[in-house]
Amino acid sequence: MSKIYAVGDSHSRVFSKIANITNCFVDGGTNMGLKNPHSKTNARKRITNFFNDKKVNEDTLIFLMGEVDCGFVIWYRKEKYNDTLESQFNESLNNYFDFILEFKDRFKKVCICDVPPPTIGDNDKVIGEVANKRLGIKATLKERTDLTIKYNNKISEFCEEHNFTHLKYTEEILNEDGVVDKSYKNKNPKDHHLDSDKYSKLLHNKLKDANII
Repeated sequence: MSKIYAVGDSHSRVFSKIANITNCFVDGGTNMGLKNPHSKTNARKRITNFFNDKKVNEDTLIFLMGEVDCGFVIWYRKEKYNDTLESQFNESLNNYFDFILEFKDRFKKVCICDVPPPTIGDNDKVIGEVANKRLGIKATLKERTDLTIKYNNKISEFCEEHNFTHLKYTEEILNEDGVVDKSYKNKNPKDHHLDSDKYSKLLHNKLKDANII
């Protein structure tokens, strides 16, 4: 019987709420860091090692990474290295796509999820290490959301090129202002992840529509 695996950053924890999916998530993992052998999270090695002892050629692999890149890292590195947004955007994307392609021939089906848009607002009074770091960048919530949408559009093109499945859902969780609707925000104001119940149900329905589950 074929299996379904999901890998990614802390946002991919949501797959633990969906039956019959084996989940491997790396808290704080970023696409920008996938090529850095000295990254604090060591996401690349941890995900790769997860599959070393598994025969997976008949199985499905789901990717969910990039929120930290679009919501913080790309903007932070632009300022730190006095670089262009486009350059940092492309570096993050290329790292992600190169990593995904390493698994292309090992799985029967590859699915890439939309990067979830950011939830921490411009004037939010939030506490915590993640929130404090993100509030230190100049980009507004709308700008960060728009960059996420652009990132997801590139994922769509990549999926079409390589015959991967793209799980799209971003437009459905945005409000009329073009940012994440309040109903999808985490009930804990310190938590930058989407509401796990609503998010898991949304992903479950999308995976079902794509004939993955």
